[in-house]
Amino acid sequence: MDVAEYLQITEFGTEELVQWGEMTLCVRASDTMVLPPPPAVASVRGMLLRASKVMVVEAPDRKHLLPGGRCETGESYEATLRREVLGETGYEVAELERIGVLHYEHRTPDPGGWASQHYPHFFQVIYGCRAGEFVSSKRQPGAYEIAAEFRDWPYIQKLTLMDSEKFFLPRAVHAINGALAARRA
Repeated sequence: MDVAEYLQITEFGTEELVQWGEMTLCVRASDTMVLPPPPAVASVRGMLLRASKVMVVEAPDRKHLLPGGRCETGESYEATLRREVLGETGYEVAELERIGVLHYEHRTPDPGGWASQHYPHFFQVIYGCRAGEFVSSKRQPGAYEIAAEFRDWPYIQKLTLMDSEKFFLPRAVHAINGALAARRA
């Protein structure tokens, strides 16, 4: 299946325009369980939960709820997410459930560089995750991640979140709580 066919069969729950530097992108969120074509997947992201708290990652431009990153050659989406979350937050991923995809469509000319390989469409595969152990020696803060910490609901409600983050938050909670309930049954 190519990107055009994938987009025809996928229903999206949110749509918004975002600005990334010089690039304007249309971002759409879907809770589909059908994966996009692998060459169009740019990265894997996860909403990390611990009890009643959500991981908030602070970047230079904003705070967000979806740590993650690009797959290395031959790496599964799940392995990518575990590696990236550990590096960005210091937390192992104890459990994960796929909860959907984000679709990005460039609305500006081809930006060149890394973004060109995913022009004009790219996807992020999204997971709900339950945090495991904190391993401080594994946290590798980079130029993009300034800080990462679990925050409570009153704090989360005050953040300026993307519509897609608001879309995935209840889905992540449901997926992780459902996985815990099934394991206990």
